Amino acid sequence: MTRKEAESYTDNFPPLTAELERVLRKTLPMKYLIIDNDGTAYCTACEEKLYPGEYDSSVKHRQTTFCTSCDETVTAIYNYHSFRGSVVECKSNVGVFLSDGKTDNLYIRFYMVTLFFNAREITPHIALNEVQRYLFTANQAFRYGPKYAWESKNGYYTKVVTGWGLRTKFGEPVFPNYSGYSFVNFPALKGTACAHSAISENFGSISYLKFWQAHKNVEALIKCGLYGSVKYNEDMIDWAETEPHKMLGVTKDVMRAIRKGQIGYRDYLRIKEEFPKITNLDRLIETNKHIGYSFGILDSLKKKLKTDKYEIAKYILKQNVNISDYSDYVRIMQSFNADFSDRQICFPKNLKAAHDRAEAMRQARELEEKAKKNAKLAEQLNTLKLKRKILEFSIGAYFIRQPDSTDEIVVEGQKLSHCVGGYAERHAKGALSIMFIRKKSEPDKPYYTMEVSADGKIVQVRGKRNIAPNKEVEDLIKGYKAYLEKIFSDKRRKTA
Repeated sequence: MTRKEAESYTDNFPPLTAELERVLRKTLPMKYLIIDNDGTAYCTACEEKLYPGEYDSSVKHRQTTFCTSCDETVTAIYNYHSFRGSVVECKSNVGVFLSDGKTDNLYIRFYMVTLFFNAREITPHIALNEVQRYLFTANQAFRYGPKYAWESKNGYYTKVVTGWGLRTKFGEPVFPNYSGYSFVNFPALKGTACAHSAISENFGSISYLKFWQAHKNVEALIKCGLYGSVKYNEDMIDWAETEPHKMLGVTKDVMRAIRKGQIGYRDYLRIKEEFPKITNLDRLIETNKHIGYSFGILDSLKKKLKTDKYEIAKYILKQNVNISDYSDYVRIMQSFNADFSDRQICFPKNLKAAHDRAEAMRQARELEEKAKKNAKLAEQLNTLKLKRKILEFSIGAYFIRQPDSTDEIVVEGQKLSHCVGGYAERHAKGALSIMFIRKKSEPDKPYYTMEVSADGKIVQVRGKRNIAPNKEVEDLIKGYKAYLEKIFSDKRRKTA
């Protein structure tokens, strides 16, 4: 078909029947029971009216209930709730398969279905806005888009569709809400050029139909449930073949394993390439389960343990663990400078028990290092506490003091729900000073926390959940700021 011939179809697509319009309305993702002031209700699922006593009148606005007419789950909407204008409730994007009954052409019309209602109206409005059209012949596909014009109505200009034009580029339909789409009216495929496309067996897409036109034998793979294999491995399939296993380049046994979901097509090819000496299919599947795509970890283990990948794979399968668990054990042992020439260390008889012992050793070492670090920080803090004594301050109903320990800073952050705990180490090292603001009437209760820089500047003051200081605390800060300026200027003069 020439482009000129394709253009002649623009306005001659088969129309929608009343039944198909009803089907489109039912594609909306949510169903509603719209209840009017007098108690009359309307179900969008079955399009029937219900009267008081025929539905659960105790249901509240926006709660789910069920329609006694069609037994569908619906969301109650009370129209006495005050709002203005129209309220859009939900949308769906749908492609409708159509045929003309004369040719083998397949026509597809795409709609955006929108449900909305106006205040105090029981019957909702469902708009069917057509956004795209497609024509599929035996070997060609064409895409049509709307032609727009501006029309004046009641002093306002509105964009309206005046016709349809053939688009230069072929692609997926685009909807105003940028969402996906579904198809309806699959029986219309019968007798068309796409009757054997198997589109109904993989949820389908316009791109798939276009692909099927170039590779008709893809139907065989789709009917085997291998849509994913086709979608992600198009370049690895032998399209010259017609039998599914030959198209994938695998044996029938492997094909059965792929269909059963025991291993993915690409997974099989990757693990087979990595372990060409493993000929038993069950063992190859198990190897894939335990190693997957972690070939980088596998190479790292080979270098650390100075062994080959087959020995590592055999050990992992025997221990029934994933390669990441084994790698974690090796990493811990490496941190202790373990001798990997000892096979008992490389391949312990019980990996889980060996891993647990190694992890316990690592945690004990970590606690010891942390204790040493804390002891050193405590020593530094005690030295600084004497120097920080001068930073303490008292006036009126408030006083400012330094923390007794880094643990007290952490507790301060927990009680006031802010992040001062993260400043504890820097406080202990003297990089900054954390100071506590307290009420004299409640000296032990956290109130506000202050950060003072090493050169005596107030960096920040935060209360519970990072609240800013109130007026009384602001006045306290002003007095404290003047105090800091005085003591630090005196220090500068002494060191000058």
